[in-house]
Amino acid sequence: MTKTTELSRRRLMQASAALGAGEFSVLHAAELFLLEAVGGAVFGLAIGWLGFIAMRGIDEHNMEVLITLAMVMGGYALVGGPFPLAAGIAKAIQMKGGDEICICFLGDAANNQGTFHESLNMAKLWNLPVLYVCENNLYSVYSPMAVRQPANRDICANARALGLAAWAGDGNDAEDVCHVAADAVAHIRAGNGPAFVEFSTYRWREHCGPNYDNDIGYRNAAEFEGWRSRCPIGNAEARLEQAGTDVAALRAAAEREIDAEIAAAFDFARRSSFPIRDRALDPVYAQ
Repeated sequence: MTKTTELSRRRLMQASAALGAGEFSVLHAAELFLLEAVGGAVFGLAIGWLGFIAMRGIDEHNMEVLITLAMVMGGYALVGGPFPLAAGIAKAIQMKGGDEICICFLGDAANNQGTFHESLNMAKLWNLPVLYVCENNLYSVYSPMAVRQPANRDICANARALGLAAWAGDGNDAEDVCHVAADAVAHIRAGNGPAFVEFSTYRWREHCGPNYDNDIGYRNAAEFEGWRSRCPIGNAEARLEQAGTDVAALRAAAEREIDAEIAAAFDFARRSSFPIRDRALDPVYAQ
């Protein structure tokens, strides 16, 4: 295990304890783990080269390490694809025993997929330990909700109709996210079966990429600026300052730690061996 990987896991555990709900901080660890795996900082360039992206090219032992450290099953381009997979993972957790839960993230458009209703129905029928988290940013790429579903539809109501307990919260308020998440996780771990949470939020930049895309015309400046004024980081910093926290020092320390993690990952990758030519086809065919 590399020093940066251990640091990523330690930060995950620290953040989890701070949040109380725990699992939501897994996203940060997953991002760092992805950077290290793609860059070679986990297994070295020889077998770290992009194999993580396709979840291939890693032997059974290393795959077990990958899943154990990151606790993430990867991403799926197919909208609605993760719902049944999350239910399956939750079923495995249920059969194994313990207080682990599976968390499945989705957007506001994905709940229109048939797999959403089918999976949540079975999750409730089998009382599975799975939490479905909807990040509602009002748009499916460039399509507003008004052209995708009836007016005033309550996404949480969709989940409740299938028997799940459901909560809605402010996705731009870190404290509210923690409280809602904690309630949902506690509900599941108490043996009450699956739960659903919806967090209202907004994306500033384009659907995929680092640029702004307001020039396309699918949203107006007033809406954009209104949501940008609710920046979750800015609002959290303001609260900390009001409580007497030295926010500038806190931010500087966090940025130094993150920069060091990234630098260490790239340094390890640069010092690692290049992919082995004879192994180029290993992830393609069954061995």
